[in-house]
Amino acid sequence: MKKEDLEVLIEKYLDDDLHEDESNRLESLLIESGEARQTFWERTEIHGLTRETLLQGQAEEGLPGKTSSRKVINFPWAWSSAACLAVGLLITLADKDKTVTDKTNTKSETKLNPNTYLARVGFQSNELVQSGIFEKKQFIKSGELAIGKGLLELNLFNKVTLLLQGPAKVNLQSLDQMVLHHGQLSAEVPEGARGFKVHTPAGEVIDLGTRFGISANLDGHMETHVFEGEVDVIEPNALHKLKTNQALRLDPMSVENIVSEPTRFPALRTIYEQPLAQPGFEGNTLVEFGGIPDRTGIWRGDRALVTRADQGIHPYDGEFMLKFEQTYPESEVFDPLSNTSQSLQQQTIDIRNLRKKYPMTRLVAEADAFFNRVQGGPETDTQFSVAILACTGDMKKLPSLNGNINSHRRASVENSLESDSDPSTWERLGAKLNIPKKASFLILRIAAHENIQNDPQESKELDGHYVDGVGLKIHRGPIPGNN
Repeated sequence: MKKEDLEVLIEKYLDDDLHEDESNRLESLLIESGEARQTFWERTEIHGLTRETLLQGQAEEGLPGKTSSRKVINFPWAWSSAACLAVGLLITLADKDKTVTDKTNTKSETKLNPNTYLARVGFQSNELVQSGIFEKKQFIKSGELAIGKGLLELNLFNKVTLLLQGPAKVNLQSLDQMVLHHGQLSAEVPEGARGFKVHTPAGEVIDLGTRFGISANLDGHMETHVFEGEVDVIEPNALHKLKTNQALRLDPMSVENIVSEPTRFPALRTIYEQPLAQPGFEGNTLVEFGGIPDRTGIWRGDRALVTRADQGIHPYDGEFMLKFEQTYPESEVFDPLSNTSQSLQQQTIDIRNLRKKYPMTRLVAEADAFFNRVQGGPETDTQFSVAILACTGDMKKLPSLNGNINSHRRASVENSLESDSDPSTWERLGAKLNIPKKASFLILRIAAHENIQNDPQESKELDGHYVDGVGLKIHRGPIPGNN
């Protein structure tokens, strides 16, 4: 791979713009090449220092920090558990590739950089966002870090996830260990980071591949609760092994086994795979012609056909895919938002039970789909889209035909793709939406647009436009502990 290609992948990584195959390519390249790791390290260091300098300059001038308003299609990461290395972890490898040579000895040795970037800010609760202490997705160096209140998620570059609940103070020492001076944290440690250590005034906790919570104070009191897996708790006089649903309390005068209470600790974010009806259009997929679905479990919309390989295009996965045929179920529907006609399919998803379980917690819907089309000619349409609508009310009272649903809609997002002309490749498009607290159902939309030429109804409107592999996830945000 050319160095220019490597730098493009690194820039996409820093912007959270990598998609799955690019993530795999970057990970493989960094594992194989020390030169690539060095380049990765340098670009990451420059990126972090640049943002730091900009923020310092804004602070000196009394200017608020600015963030980009451009929309970014977020692609999922694909990490290799077998290799036990994520792209972020290779920052450490790049650091280890840096060597110093003694004047009297040519032997190379690793030198720890005391200002190494170790993590990236993930979730921040409203208190922290409003305080402006941390920039969105800010890189975090080794050293002391404190929060007065709220929740702060730190994503370490070895894929360890830490969730701090204030007031708390920590010292990030390396990718392998940290100090919890006081406060509460929950941690999720993947197999590749097994052995991660948390030091406290009362003792230390060594992870053995698990999820756990720790609370500590400066008086020497500490509790460790294991949510899943196993940890070692080491005090001056003994080693204690804890497994799932076990907990231990240490104080200066005693050691006590206690009942594990996960709800006392901040809950890490969770992803719920939402079951869509026939996301891959396999088997006896039901595609109805008409307007917005007034029930779950079906695809409904404009004229479309479930098909096997067609016009030289093979399904993205499985034996079948969906072919967009016309831009109307009965009469053509014009889309005023995109100024095009569109061939639309949609599905309704009931989220009432999930919202009832988490009435005040942040929920984010993330949808994606894969699109392809024939090469065609100069009048072949090229645009596809994915949209999510969050709605309230009774889905059975939705309009029978596509139209104005503003009386139900509370929020929506739509992302579009200008597809290439290579029928051998499928292109992924995604969309994310913060779900309003009052929303009771979602509408997922996938569409092919007549963006080049709006053909008459009686003609062939789309030359060969396809979708497959549709997915929907709902991310539940972190929840404070009730301690």
